[in-house]
Amino acid sequence: MPHRAVQLAFRLRGYDPSAPEPLHVYRAACWLGVGYITLLNQMLYSLHVLEPSDYERLSRTTPKSIKTELAGSALKGDVWPLDEFWGKRRLHTQIGDCIVGLKSQGSTPIVTELDQGIYVASNVGQSVLPLAAGGNVALCVSKPAYVGFYEYRYLAE
Repeated sequence: MPHRAVQLAFRLRGYDPSAPEPLHVYRAACWLGVGYITLLNQMLYSLHVLEPSDYERLSRTTPKSIKTELAGSALKGDVWPLDEFWGKRRLHTQIGDCIVGLKSQGSTPIVTELDQGIYVASNVGQSVLPLAAGGNVALCVSKPAYVGFYEYRYLAE
């Protein structure tokens, strides 16, 4: 991850990359398409924007605890926290993943609303859905651990 991309992921959201909170790192990692610990390692060892003490503090928080904080009891698979900066982007998920930040509109053919603003990917397919913060995101849902040709990944049986 280039330094500029990491800086952008934090600065767009008004977060300070030199002193982030665990949720800030998780949101940035999801937006960048990398894991929580992967982003922490990059920020400490390659980009040198984190102090070792901050790295230790942040690495004590598990991604699972952050996911539970975001999705509560809805936690089944990965949790994707969407904000206005996901507009006009494509999110690749699989059945069972939770998506937080969609505009409340009830269930759709590919997602089921569990609670206000918390959805779970429930069916294979593709759709453009509105974000609660404004804009739209292209959502693509596949079977869990799909194996096969990419062109068939988001098609129903």
